[in-house]
Amino acid sequence: MKQRVLYRSGSLHKLTDEDREKLNELGIKLICDLRTPKERKGKADRLHKNSNTRIVSIPIYHLGYKTDPGRLRKYWWFLTTGLKNFDYIQFMKEYYSRIAFNHPNEIRKVLALIADEKNLPALIHCSGGKDRTGWLAAVLQLLLGVSMDLVYDDYILTNKHLEFELYEPGISIILFNLFNMNLKDFQPLIELRIEYLQVTLDMVFSKYRTIETYLLEGCGISLDIINRLKKFLTADP
Repeated sequence: MKQRVLYRSGSLHKLTDEDREKLNELGIKLICDLRTPKERKGKADRLHKNSNTRIVSIPIYHLGYKTDPGRLRKYWWFLTTGLKNFDYIQFMKEYYSRIAFNHPNEIRKVLALIADEKNLPALIHCSGGKDRTGWLAAVLQLLLGVSMDLVYDDYILTNKHLEFELYEPGISIILFNLFNMNLKDFQPLIELRIEYLQVTLDMVFSKYRTIETYLLEGCGISLDIINRLKKFLTADP
């Protein structure tokens, strides 16, 4: 892939002055924010005061439908749906399949924006930069001919940079004490595991054979957009 054209990250609301200066130096023209409205509330991307970067909100919801239950209600759902017996690993696998198959419009919007040269360099981010953003990054890499091993390596690299922010401190104490649960119970939600990505990619390849066909038929992306993605994001030989 061509360098310094496409970036992925987690939320940008905690950037320091130094971070914002560094981001501004990258010359980012477009940011695609995949967070939901409640995820963004009070956590707007903090950009350099001289930044001309355009931010486009393209929310991808967690539970597979157009609702935004908010942090407390969402994790209350986790806790009360089977408690310690809840299969968090299976939930994450299903979450990735929902991203891949239930959000064709959102995927199409993001890739159409990136396929426009005037929007490059661009950055894609969600809250952690790992699941929604991770799926899109993997799809783009595979479309451009990156090997599966390198895609997995890049995907799992996120684990070295994760910052745990699933709970507000007060909410965390109340819920964990109330249900006598340990943070380790939620580890499958926090970290990246290759199996999450792998299972959904296997489903895509089983149904569509190739990533390009998945984008064409599954997401309704035009061949023109795919060709422009290849043109603008592929490194010169």
